[in-house]
Amino acid sequence: MHDNETRNMILEYLGTRFSNKQKQRFLITTAHKFINMGYSEKEMVVDKKKLSNSEYLNLYIGNFQTADRIITTYYDTPAKNFLPIHYKIGNSKNNYYINIISSILPMGLYFIFEIAVMWFLLIPLFQTRSNFKMILAVVVGSFSIYINTKIIHGIPNIHHFVRNTLSIIFIVDLCRKMTVHQRQKTVFVFTDHGCENRNGQNMLTKYISKTITKSRAKIIYLECIADLSSPVIYVNSQIIKKVKKYECKMTLQDVSELDYSNVDENDMFITNGVVKEDGTEIVSEKTIEKNFNLKNIKENFCSMQDIILNIV
Repeated sequence: MHDNETRNMILEYLGTRFSNKQKQRFLITTAHKFINMGYSEKEMVVDKKKLSNSEYLNLYIGNFQTADRIITTYYDTPAKNFLPIHYKIGNSKNNYYINIISSILPMGLYFIFEIAVMWFLLIPLFQTRSNFKMILAVVVGSFSIYINTKIIHGIPNIHHFVRNTLSIIFIVDLCRKMTVHQRQKTVFVFTDHGCENRNGQNMLTKYISKTITKSRAKIIYLECIADLSSPVIYVNSQIIKKVKKYECKMTLQDVSELDYSNVDENDMFITNGVVKEDGTEIVSEKTIEKNFNLKNIKENFCSMQDIILNIV
């Protein structure tokens, strides 16, 4: 991975992937990247569903029938976290509070603001019985409703290297390094709503059960890998023995200890952070941005990609 390529990818994925339009733009951009690496449009599937008034879009690249491994991450970016607590892998209760507050707090504050605008501005404008002022009141009220629809799921977080931009860059770079044979044995998956409810991952599970006629392929999950300066790998005991042979800094955990839906005992889960009793606390966005080092990221990515290609 050349420095210019990495910088270009970082710039391409710098925007948020929060709204449906932003997500569609990401899927188009990413699909073109894989087409430029030799994939055909026939090898790509967009899995689209509407659940609970929300649209879900997954992108599958490769042949599930010939694949021995499925490498996946979610591509959406989170709402801004207003709580002084960190996101933790394997702690659904903790993360549920973060998601709820990130959504409710902006809505609550804006609702108070709307009441103030209505009471001190709109009602007095209507009472004047001036046509111009009444039209102005309608315009202000309509704009207020428009803003309300935009923040119903929270305020998009513009800082998303950790969740989950660097995981996406890792996958694209890994594909570039693969041989034709390795690509034939691999499916790349980008799932939706991973920051909110992981329904995109549930869609993948259902798609696999309907599509694959052979034994289930091993799934490699990437979440919040950041710069992989403190990698944590959840795998079974057999793979732990193989990974220990690599002389790189990492924390190995048995996958049975991970509280994460749909993860099988033969799967691998890769993240980055500090293992605690109540889950793996991921590295903060501020820490990654403060210590951002392209050379270190490339070296750490290469080490983990080597493990994936040679062990899994």
